[in-house]
Amino acid sequence: MPPPPAIDWGLDDVTRAWIVPKLTPHPLKSLEDTARFDPGILATLQCSFLCTSTSSGVYQPFLQRARAEGWRCRELGGGHYAMLAVPHVVATALLDLSDERGAERAPGPAPR
Repeated sequence: MPPPPAIDWGLDDVTRAWIVPKLTPHPLKSLEDTARFDPGILATLQCSFLCTSTSSGVYQPFLQRARAEGWRCRELGGGHYAMLAVPHVVATALLDLSDERGAERAPGPAPR
């Protein structure tokens, strides 16, 4: 599948000029192959969901399912390519989730 045009990603001109030459087609097979994993191991992991395309209804069912299954969820701005458009927002959310995980594992107050 060819990459979508970068014009509608909410990127500034400098970032868009940097990313466009790096875009490559996405191999369709990666969407067709079945993922195999041990459900017992998966059940031991704390899961999180970052939804950056909050205005798109496409991801809402996934967000609702994640919440229903007890995942830690964050709704961020930035669109589908938030890691390029607002990397500081994504990094802060990941660090916050990491701190929460550390607090869940460690007895007593979280380290500062």
